[in-house]
Amino acid sequence: MENNQSNITEETKHNDNSETIHEQSQQKEKTFSQEEVSQMIKDRLARERRKSDERIRNAIKEAKKLAKMKPVQCSMSPVFKF
Repeated sequence: MENNQSNITEETKHNDNSETIHEQSQQKEKTFSQEEVSQMIKDRLARERRKSDERIRNAIKEAKKLAKMKPVQCSMSPVFKF
């Protein structure tokens, strides 16, 4: 019987601790103003735009490089006659 009361007491303490921790975590949650959210979005879009621009520049460089190489490769490729 004492064991059951001990378990119940421990469960109650555990539940109380869980509720307290949950309440504390809710109090610690950061909230953002609309201006802060807007700025975060602008910053993120600017970073992604820079990455995209860089990928486009790299693709253009590679395309120009391949365009220069293609005539050379064509002249070096063997000609097959049937």
